[in-house]
Amino acid sequence: YIGGWREGNSYYGGHMHDFRFSNGISRFPYYASPVTLTTTNSGMTKPDGTTVTVTASNVTLLCCHTGSAGSTTITDGSSNSTSITTNGNAVVSNFAPGSGMKSVYFDGSGDYLSCTLADTLGTNDWTLEFWVYLRAITGNHIFCAFNGYAPAFYRRSGSSALAVYHNGGISSPYYNASADATANKWFHMAYCHDTSENVMNVFRDGSLLDTFTYTGNISTTSFKIGDDGTSAWMDGYISNLRIVKDTALYTQNFTPVTSALQ
Repeated sequence: YIGGWREGNSYYGGHMHDFRFSNGISRFPYYASPVTLTTTNSGMTKPDGTTVTVTASNVTLLCCHTGSAGSTTITDGSSNSTSITTNGNAVVSNFAPGSGMKSVYFDGSGDYLSCTLADTLGTNDWTLEFWVYLRAITGNHIFCAFNGYAPAFYRRSGSSALAVYHNGGISSPYYNASADATANKWFHMAYCHDTSENVMNVFRDGSLLDTFTYTGNISTTSFKIGDDGTSAWMDGYISNLRIVKDTALYTQNFTPVTSALQ
């Protein structure tokens, strides 16, 4: 009941605006405060005045953000300098969501990147984010995956939705977001695991799509971009892919960075 109580004749007199009752997410003690977004902060200000930040020590991987157009050399911009193997015809592209940015192009037929990460994410907090552009949305399109698909982040054809798969980490084991991918348009995806709440928050273009229970353990360092071993190769572009360990970088709506991450 809003504005009244069925057990009596007490009624509210006035106005109400933006009533929201959220299930499955604890939105505070974070609160909105004017913060200039940079490549190293999240814009999330805590009550003590500090903001969640990204430092060299907690970035596990940073790729698809630099290089010369047409090059098959994909580099890790994190302090780990992880070696990234190019498979198929994946190449650096100047086509990107912002001026001066780069991306990696995958043609949908055998193209992917693979690497061995310097750290496992385990059951701790973590953030995975990237820009993506799909040339089509028919079929499955794998954005990236750990150890095959434990977990995998992708566009799922069977549900026509943005999805996450992790057998043992998600009850289904599929999670399907409340939105599908969009063809021929850049959009930003961010997946943030909050271990204190056992949830994953999924953001698209900085807006919270959904929150779902997640208890997965990412115990592997095997990581692929554009494939998960099921031949559901991505057809499109990935830009500014970053894995941040031990940090749930975003907890509320934010503005994705449209410059090359450093």
